Amino acid sequence: MFAHTQPLVSVSLETIHLKEKLTARKQIIKQRTQIIGCIKNLFASRGKELPYMDITTHKASKWLLNQDDIIINRFVQLLIKQTQMINDLEKEIKKELPEKAKALTSLKGVKEITAAAIYT
Repeated sequence: MFAHTQPLVSVSLETIHLKEKLTARKQIIKQRTQIIGCIKNLFASRGKELPYMDITTHKASKWLLNQDDIIINRFVQLLIKQTQMINDLEKEIKKELPEKAKALTSLKGVKEITAAAIYT
């Protein structure tokens, strides 16, 4: 009924920037997953089989780009760009990880991206 009277905790600008990068990464991963689904659905609806389980690999992308299909070609180009964007964001997140967040990586199974998510 009444608002809490506890004082607000201030958040640094660095933490806000880290959270923005994590949010962008999450959104791009979601979009990439949708593109992967579209590619797999196109092959399935056409009665064709994909020779690769993971179509995000370089080898699979190269094979898909060689298909004579503009829809597949454009989807794969998007997929490649999205993968590069995710990798770039992850590098930035790891580079800008605060010391307190880095300490979380000493826990078993906690890597830099997970530590950044927990920290923010």
